[in-house]
Amino acid sequence: MNNSSQLNLPFSELFSRLRQAGFPLGICDYNLLVEALQTDIYDPLEPELLKLLLQTIWVKTSSQKQQFEEIFRQVVPQDSVSTFQPSQSPKSETSKSNKKPPPLTPTPSPAPQKPTGKYFFFPATPQLGTAVTVEEDREIVKAVRTSQKPDFVAFKPTANPEDYLPVTGQEMVQGWYNLKRSVRAGTKLELDVAATIEQIKRQGKLVLPIMKPRRLKYGSLLLLIDWRGSMQPFHVLSRQLVSTAQQTGCLTPQGCYYFHNYPHSELYCDSQFNTEIPVEQVLAGLASQHTVVLIFSDAGAARRDYIPRRIEETESFLQRLKQQVKTIVWLNPVPESTWRETTAAEIAKLKNIKMFPADSAGFHKAIGILSDRLSWFPGSAWEPMSRGSASL
Repeated sequence: MNNSSQLNLPFSELFSRLRQAGFPLGICDYNLLVEALQTDIYDPLEPELLKLLLQTIWVKTSSQKQQFEEIFRQVVPQDSVSTFQPSQSPKSETSKSNKKPPPLTPTPSPAPQKPTGKYFFFPATPQLGTAVTVEEDREIVKAVRTSQKPDFVAFKPTANPEDYLPVTGQEMVQGWYNLKRSVRAGTKLELDVAATIEQIKRQGKLVLPIMKPRRLKYGSLLLLIDWRGSMQPFHVLSRQLVSTAQQTGCLTPQGCYYFHNYPHSELYCDSQFNTEIPVEQVLAGLASQHTVVLIFSDAGAARRDYIPRRIEETESFLQRLKQQVKTIVWLNPVPESTWRETTAAEIAKLKNIKMFPADSAGFHKAIGILSDRLSWFPGSAWEPMSRGSASL
């Protein structure tokens, strides 16, 4: 385990306060934080990364972000500790004092939480709009190991994560519906009655009819998700991505596959990696002119790694994939400002691929390219499609 075991971080207090404020948080959300801290990916001694992790897992909307900031300041006072430092266990004073502990007197107020030296328990707090079952209440009383009595630790003010907020489930649904909506593209073969009438009104005489492209439906969607490892803190976003795509009818059960770090010779049909399928078999079943691909992966940016082999293997896979599909877009859950000098920065430069951060703007740009409403060519910035190929 990383340095989190040596720090007294008020995660449980912050979690309980957020639930009381109406945040739809459950045991899975808290366990994701614990698991992320145990993977040695996010060092609690780095306040910017730690606060970004908390916002990514627990904050879903702009209004929630404002509530989070207010509660965060209350639970973690900025003036308590100026820097992140591991807490040191106080020296035992048992042998220096023979005073007997004061007798316990019953009070009507709830008893404060008592440190055991090993575990710290926190209760489940139901909130409006979220169904909390008895089993969930039992599970949420999980023990989080601490070294001593919980203490407040101050975070340094963050600069980078302030403007970064992951795309919400509602925004995902809206984006998938936009992708599913038909577009006009190709040769102008259909009469544009409204435009022709408007042209006649402006010129006051008969004009040549104005034509427009036919309305075409989108092709099939292939969703490739990086799972486990550095993507573990983003499993909530991954699940939302899959569920909302299926909810809107954009994604079929056979259209989602999983991999770890980069696709090897096989992909997996489930997030447990129980059923594998050869990559060549997946590619052979794709309709080359009607399939669009969305890849969801941090591409090494979460760990700030630079691994040449990962770049080479990813580029090789993308080249094979591009021969079988129409468009490929990469969605990265890590802010774009942290891609620099990592594997993600190099993958973002590859041909036939465009990488966006998984915030609201990035997600809708990705959907725009997949649906042909935005044009993009390798080495150029995204821009609206020219008139005639994107008119609806």
